[in-house]
Amino acid sequence: MSRAVLAVKDLHAGYPARPVLRGVSLTFSSGEILGIVGPNGSGKSTLLKSFAGQLPPTSGTAELNGVGLAKCRPSWIARHIAITVATDWSDCPYTVEEVVTLGRASQRGWFLPMRAEDRTIVRDSLRLAGLDGYAHRLVCELSSGEAQRVVLARAMAQQPQILLCDEPTSHLDLKHQLAMLELVRRLAHEQNLGVAVVLHDVTHAARYCDRVIVMKDGTILGDGPPHEVLTSELLSAVYDVPVRVVRDGNEFFVVPGPQPTR
Repeated sequence: MSRAVLAVKDLHAGYPARPVLRGVSLTFSSGEILGIVGPNGSGKSTLLKSFAGQLPPTSGTAELNGVGLAKCRPSWIARHIAITVATDWSDCPYTVEEVVTLGRASQRGWFLPMRAEDRTIVRDSLRLAGLDGYAHRLVCELSSGEAQRVVLARAMAQQPQILLCDEPTSHLDLKHQLAMLELVRRLAHEQNLGVAVVLHDVTHAARYCDRVIVMKDGTILGDGPPHEVLTSELLSAVYDVPVRVVRDGNEFFVVPGPQPTR
């Protein structure tokens, strides 16, 4: 897979009555997993939508390999960039294989018949997501962790260069959170994907991401390797609560700091 570079420069974006991103600039590329952390309302999901071409900038640029996304058709973007969001499958009458097959629409269109190559890609996507043996199960009968992997498999069936994951660990227990993040990291490194992942657990970001950006009020306040960026001082200022970073060898953990004295 060729190297892909996704870049935003002096990006301003948001909604008619509410600007969100304020002059964001960053670049990331295939083979890298970029963690995005920050408090609620800081612009994390809005940044992903801008990366995916779903939210045109009010000013500034968002580009994939030098091509401005604001000028691209959604079908072209979907052939290069996949985005995963939490989905309610409770009323979905389709099987896992049928849902993952939908990911091929970006490459084949909605009306062309599936080729043998497409079916192979769907099977490979199921395998990569750890869903061997799930093909004929109904999505509505899956656990939350299994359903999250279906969303990821559907995205992989698009064969993207860039994968955007918005809170992939939401509603998952600890075991399945770790399994999901191990999977995302493996896809970044072994499949040479550029992965950007929004996380609320800062310790998870420190453990699984090659690089982390810290956002607040639509701006980036920190950008770099986790051990350099995720400091007690910065996190305490960003989250407005006392935070301690505890280091144990190569691992480190973000925990609540001491209660303020009265």
